[in-house]
Amino acid sequence: MIKNLSIRNYALIDKLEMDVFQGFNVITGETGAGKSILLGSLELAMGKRADTNVLFNKDESCIVELEYDIKDYGLHEFFLENDLEYADEITITRSINPAGKSRAFINDVPVNLNVLKELTEQLILMHRQFDNLELNKPDYQLKIIDNFGDNGKILDQYKIMFNEFKKQKSELLRLTEERDRFSREIQFLQFQHNELKSSRLDFAEYQTNLAYLNNLNNAENIKRTLFAACNELTEGELSIIGKLEKLTRELNALDLIEKEFSESKESLTDIIERLNEISNHYLQVAEESDFDEEKIFELKERIDLINGLIFKYKVSDIKALIDIQHGLELKLEKHFNVDEEIARLGNSLEKLNHDLKKVSNVLNENRKKAAHEFSKQIENILHELALPHTRLKIQIENQDEFTLNGCDKISFLFSANKGSDFKLLKEVVSGGELSRLALSIESAIAGKMSLPTLIFDEIEAGISGEVARKMGLILKQMSKKHQIINITHSPQIAAKADFHFFVYKNSDKNKTFTNITLLDKEGQITELAKMLSGDPPTEGAIKNAKELIENE
Repeated sequence: MIKNLSIRNYALIDKLEMDVFQGFNVITGETGAGKSILLGSLELAMGKRADTNVLFNKDESCIVELEYDIKDYGLHEFFLENDLEYADEITITRSINPAGKSRAFINDVPVNLNVLKELTEQLILMHRQFDNLELNKPDYQLKIIDNFGDNGKILDQYKIMFNEFKKQKSELLRLTEERDRFSREIQFLQFQHNELKSSRLDFAEYQTNLAYLNNLNNAENIKRTLFAACNELTEGELSIIGKLEKLTRELNALDLIEKEFSESKESLTDIIERLNEISNHYLQVAEESDFDEEKIFELKERIDLINGLIFKYKVSDIKALIDIQHGLELKLEKHFNVDEEIARLGNSLEKLNHDLKKVSNVLNENRKKAAHEFSKQIENILHELALPHTRLKIQIENQDEFTLNGCDKISFLFSANKGSDFKLLKEVVSGGELSRLALSIESAIAGKMSLPTLIFDEIEAGISGEVARKMGLILKQMSKKHQIINITHSPQIAAKADFHFFVYKNSDKNKTFTNITLLDKEGQITELAKMLSGDPPTEGAIKNAKELIENE
């Protein structure tokens, strides 16, 4: 439960401190005094987005702190999952600085707004006056029945399966469209791939063929040049090798004993041997270099084929051609794999469809059972609230189409008077009836929820007198299991409070600001009397206020 609410620099609030208690807490005050501001600050602490418009003093930060006792609500796992240290009593802090930057903390540890919302949604349910209109929405009606029927676990199971079903169905559609689109290109891509593959693209072979063709085209020149080189190296005494051999014989005749000289003579001998090897190689190459017209034609045909493909595919070299062939292979392989994946997804979706239908049928049966019990309970509460002839019928129809919340179409049908036909809520329910229906629903599902704090904002709209008194009794009864905080203009409801807070405005010469005080017994009587008659209250109003409290 909330133990304390501290607000600084928010809207009309400069500084405000409010201890909140277990039981029925009522907040009253004149219109415009700032009651809704308290709820706004609470919503800020619960993760609602805000900007610098909420700052009382534009040069200072707004800070809202909420002290909360959570020891009875099994939140250890939440704290563990979010790397937070658990404590039985926690402080939730939200701040907005003058630059508009927002920060949130749980026990002084920074958290993002999603974590803050996830925590506070397990602690606080706030029902504002305009929330009554939600009762007309089918999704909200399903949520009510699921809460009442304890369908949380099976609905979570269904939603996991539904999200997977939706994901796989989307993927199947994408793959099918891709296959259909690709099928129109497949013949052309297959032709290109076959054309390139049959060409046996090989970069090393292509380079070798170019060099070989160049040699064949220059065979006569190669032969002539290499024979001339052999002649210069080896033929006659005037050849290079002949001269070097003569030089070697003359050096050997010197019979000079000197280490470096001997080494240089050996090097010269090695050079002569190497030159002989070179000459022999030139001779071999020259003898093998013959013009071969047939071979030239064969090489040119092969090279022209590759060059033609380079030109056709508008690339710069054979390497780019090889890359294109590889890319085509991957595309074709992917295309063939798509059929297998489509078949796999089809089988998976068929099984998911069967499982979803099975779970949705269980959900449908649970909802019908809960709806029957729920409608009877709501009718009983409405009868207590001076609507003796009201009837609520809840229609739940199982549809063929899966949605996030199952296959059910729900309708809340209402009949307010004896003999009246059932019609949709939005067609027949008045403002006062809607307020009583909203409270009846909150009362019916409150016992099903583990939420410790329920907050109501002027839920009595459109009613007064005895009906308001009975609404107060219902809220009082709810406060035995939940901490109830109720903002009200009804003295009949306020009289049932365990703790009565009064919101008021003060002004200095510069500003008006909101404050709050916890009323004692005499203060409560005076406030109720003012609500009944005006300020100052009449003697009759004071007497009436005392009776309201004493008859509580």
